[in-house]
Amino acid sequence: MTHDEDWPVSLSVVVPFKNAYKTLGPLAKALREQADRGVEFLGIDDGSDDGGAEILEAVGFAIHRFERSRGPAAARNEGVHAAKGEVILFLDADVVPLDDLIAHVRGRFTHEPTLLALSGVYHPAPANRGFFPLYKALLCYAWFDGKARFGSLETACAAVRRRAFLDAGGFDESFTGADVEDYELGYRLGGSAGIEIDHAMRVKHHFPGFFANLKNFAKRSYQWAMLKRPRTFDTVATTPREGAASLSTYAVIGLLAATIVTGQQVLGYATLAAVATQLQLRRGFYLMCHENEGPRFTVLAVLVTMANDLVVVPAVAAGTMRRLLGGASKA
Repeated sequence: MTHDEDWPVSLSVVVPFKNAYKTLGPLAKALREQADRGVEFLGIDDGSDDGGAEILEAVGFAIHRFERSRGPAAARNEGVHAAKGEVILFLDADVVPLDDLIAHVRGRFTHEPTLLALSGVYHPAPANRGFFPLYKALLCYAWFDGKARFGSLETACAAVRRRAFLDAGGFDESFTGADVEDYELGYRLGGSAGIEIDHAMRVKHHFPGFFANLKNFAKRSYQWAMLKRPRTFDTVATTPREGAASLSTYAVIGLLAATIVTGQQVLGYATLAAVATQLQLRRGFYLMCHENEGPRFTVLAVLVTMANDLVVVPAVAAGTMRRLLGGASKA
């Protein structure tokens, strides 16, 4: 099917949600302002009991309900099967789409008939307040900044041709949480080339707190390490540089402990060298923190990032070991 400016591709917006009453309002408001002919809105209620569906229904969403929770992978699959649009725009329930997201996505897929999928990016300002949401928004922005392609279909904001999605088999429903189903499908859709990152597809995100983030980092790192991947590393977050930076955190802690115990000056110098290595490997992110929020924020960002490393490294090691020993390739 061919299209022109007057007849762009039809598009279905699919939003899976579960007890997301607090974040659905800003999402619904932003989408209502972008509504246009040829666009349908589908909300997949994954067993909620907080009345959030009413917020989406009020702005024209058709709601499909699961009697019991089956997870976001199953919810997105349900949305695609129910959709009438040629292109599916996935949005998470805790994001706020910016600019003319819908018009931009329709334009890309209308004028590029061979385009199969796009992943969007996070805005450097979060949708919620506080140190940690701002830290995480800047971290995610830094990960994607300047990158052209990515292995994952970033489902917080991603678009895909419905036919390509169905041909690939959709999301793996054995993932029942907010897991690495996005990576797993992305690897099948994009192969070794990955999926294009469209930096004009921007959303603000409501980020969870520090401890919820640590738990999520550990779980997703373990699951990612177990996946069968077209390449060892990726271009965003799971890069060789990030891997080296994470390992350098353990070097800093180990050398600092040895310096304190032994009092040897040479170990103190080695500790400083390890700290310098950590800062250099993540120089872009830390400079961004300093330029945007100042030195105090940057020091806290360094410490929080190192805390993340303390859970990521053992999680990746455990997942890799299980995969090498013949364990399941997914959670």
